Amino acid sequence: MLSNLGKKELSLILDNLHEAVCVVNKEKEVLFWSKKSEELFEIKKEVIIGEKLEDYFPNALLLKVVDEKKAIENIILSPKEGSYVILSGIPIFENGEFVGAVATDRDVSEIINLNEENNEEKCDRINDYERGDCFDNIIGNSDLIKSKINKAAQVARTNSSIVISGKTGTGKEIFARTIHCYSKRKGSFVPVNCSAIPESLFESEMFGYVEGAFTGASNKGRLGKFQKAHKGTLFLDEIEALPLTMQPKLLRVLQDNEIVPVGSDKKIKVDVRIIAATNENLRELVEKGKFREDLYTV
Repeated sequence: MLSNLGKKELSLILDNLHEAVCVVNKEKEVLFWSKKSEELFEIKKEVIIGEKLEDYFPNALLLKVVDEKKAIENIILSPKEGSYVILSGIPIFENGEFVGAVATDRDVSEIINLNEENNEEKCDRINDYERGDCFDNIIGNSDLIKSKINKAAQVARTNSSIVISGKTGTGKEIFARTIHCYSKRKGSFVPVNCSAIPESLFESEMFGYVEGAFTGASNKGRLGKFQKAHKGTLFLDEIEALPLTMQPKLLRVLQDNEIVPVGSDKKIKVDVRIIAATNENLRELVEKGKFREDLYTV
């Protein structure tokens, strides 16, 4: 990989891409770290090149690509507060032999943050008698689409938790954002891809953590998704991937409307509406013991 022939030219090309690029060998040592990677993750290439990626990013999805030798595509992650990237990673083979992997991270922070601002503006403009801009993103004139829109409008103004089911690519998040907008809840719409968060990080991502909660934790602590969604909506995409160890903790939050950040013993009240989405049959997963029935029926 990255042979001396054309290495300078290749580095120049990769450094000028909009995406952050990281290349590792099969021992997970960093071989290439682009300028965009330096900007996005605030680590200089002279610091990380030649080092083990896991020493800096112990839960990096690129490590999973190396271990499983399988590609991952278009996973949305938040490497730091207010920052969002779309990550893809592919294994690299040379003459049929696995030699490493490459990841690209495209910074979409501006797009997502702007979209959140636009959603909040729409919620401020809508009134009780017209659906207005909230439903403009749902395109279709069939009876089925009209029926789904009417049903979404009916449940939007309630505080009930909602599960949206459908195949991948059918617009489940669009409906979730629409329901949030029409609900007139004053807080933010906070999306979470349950399949993209490593199990070891799930609790701190969802409930936040306090200063000194664990090694590597920010010295300022960090708000979890529930606190970010206070007075708003928490969208749990691919909820079927929610770890079984997290399911009872999520159930307790839904029942008590309070969370406890990692490293703290202080309970914090939260007012969050849950909208979940899945492309699987949750009832079948309940019967197979892969999803808690009490969480399914809450």
